[in-house]
Amino acid sequence: MSAMSSLQVYTRMSLGGFLQRHIHNLSPETIRRTFTHLSLRDLRHTAQVCARWRELAFGLIALRPKEAGIYKLPWNVLRRVFELLDPLNLGSAARVRVRWRTIALSFFSYRMGRRHIHDLAAETIKYAFAFLEFDDLRYAAQVCVRWRDLGIEHPGFWRDIELRSASHGALELLAARHGQCAGRLCNLTVDIEGQQRLIERTLIPLMAAFMPSVKTLTVRLDALYQLPVWDVLNHPAPHLVTFSLKLYSPDRLMPKNPVRTHIFEDHIGCLQEVHLIDVMLPFPIDAIPAFHDIWNMSIMHAQGMYEPFPDFLFECCPRLKWLTLHSGTLDCSSITNTGRQGISRLEILDVDLHPDSLADFVANAPIADVPVVVLTTPPDDNAAYDFLKPVTAPFNVGFVQKSSNEFWIVVEADWNGYRRVFAEYPSDYTVPPEHNYKTNILLENDAFPDQVNFIKISHTLWDLLTPYLTLYTTVRRLIVRLDTERTTCALPTRIFPYAGLQTLVIEAEAHHIYVDSADVVDFIDNVLQAPGCRALELHRVFLEGNRGLVTQRFDSVAYADRGHCREIIRNKRSIAT
Repeated sequence: MSAMSSLQVYTRMSLGGFLQRHIHNLSPETIRRTFTHLSLRDLRHTAQVCARWRELAFGLIALRPKEAGIYKLPWNVLRRVFELLDPLNLGSAARVRVRWRTIALSFFSYRMGRRHIHDLAAETIKYAFAFLEFDDLRYAAQVCVRWRDLGIEHPGFWRDIELRSASHGALELLAARHGQCAGRLCNLTVDIEGQQRLIERTLIPLMAAFMPSVKTLTVRLDALYQLPVWDVLNHPAPHLVTFSLKLYSPDRLMPKNPVRTHIFEDHIGCLQEVHLIDVMLPFPIDAIPAFHDIWNMSIMHAQGMYEPFPDFLFECCPRLKWLTLHSGTLDCSSITNTGRQGISRLEILDVDLHPDSLADFVANAPIADVPVVVLTTPPDDNAAYDFLKPVTAPFNVGFVQKSSNEFWIVVEADWNGYRRVFAEYPSDYTVPPEHNYKTNILLENDAFPDQVNFIKISHTLWDLLTPYLTLYTTVRRLIVRLDTERTTCALPTRIFPYAGLQTLVIEAEAHHIYVDSADVVDFIDNVLQAPGCRALELHRVFLEGNRGLVTQRFDSVAYADRGHCREIIRNKRSIAT
């Protein structure tokens, strides 16, 4: 044999061996990607090479059923085809039609074996438990021993504890939840009206047992139990952060139950917030050691109460920054220097007084240095203008929904952020403006809108307040605030001609919200009727639908992941009374 023929034979043997080794080492993804370029006829021939290629080829044939003409294949033939599919292709085939899904699911069950809910991992069950309310979690814990162990160990069982009844069953459950706390921090709420036999005998000792590990404590009991309640509150609470106390009284004419000076055994722990409802502070008083570090204090009394301004409060709470006073008539004519200095150190002052006392409070209380003051509507225009003196132009004005029975008119100084808030009631604005004698003066002063940078209005107040905002149609910037917990929201439809508008801002309150693009265009052209508005800003708001409608309508569209300027005010005004 010549040298050339020997070389050719050697070359063929070497290449044949190389190809044989290489092609069987290809990954399934590479072979499947190669097979996608083959016709259906070539796929059938390729499937005859080996078992591995047959599975891959049949998987691709099953994904092209119309071309392969296998929609009408008999049941037994389809089962033979599906036997050759891997789980990935089997799942794809199951989405083709209902008949195929039935066959594919039978193979899934056969290959994976029988699966039971008890096969779920503990982490999966705990994650599901996090979405349950306490009653649902309690029922889930009765399913089996494993779920019982996971349920009672879940934070939803022992962390946030509420007691609304002093029945045997409720107290036994309270004792069980306390035992499951095992010294971990928890939040305890006890709210029971009237007299019940087991309160003093069983509930009071349980409350005392919670004190070493309670973080938030809310106690609302009948005033007849004040002595055992004070015995509980004399225990140290080293981890307590928020404390709320209300002693129900049948007449509620005046608070008769003063706070004990040595509450929490004089322990200066983590206490930061105190809310007292129908409970007095002791007077005279030099100090309450447990209240030394609090920064938020609420004192709420009945409207018929008459009392002097609590100057001594600033002596026992030298770090107080947020004060809420809801009372009747408050005598502010004799505020001491200690009281004046304490008020000037506040950051937020929330006052709700009897109408006869509001003008006296505005005239005598040194509120000019307080950045944020919330006040019920003053009884006369002079008191209202005195209230607004610390806020100078230019202004930002907001009409913000706070609850179903209250909204706020917020006036903010643009240069320093000082805010004055009028708490208003929606029921006062249900009549037409020309017949309403309770209208806020800011809605009747025609000189005020010329000093306003922008107005913000909650979309839930749109139909109620737009008849009162005709003087504000010269303000060039309008912010519509979407107050909804849903992920989508429709814009208002009540027509409000706004000829002077140049920039429209749509803002979500807390989370991201989707609005329809056509709805935005309809709102600006048909509801506001503002052809001169060519700028749109979306704050935590996304467009859905045909976005081209918005880009064609506006010259500029800007997105931001935060609201405009500062938040109006934190919403902690509504404390249940």
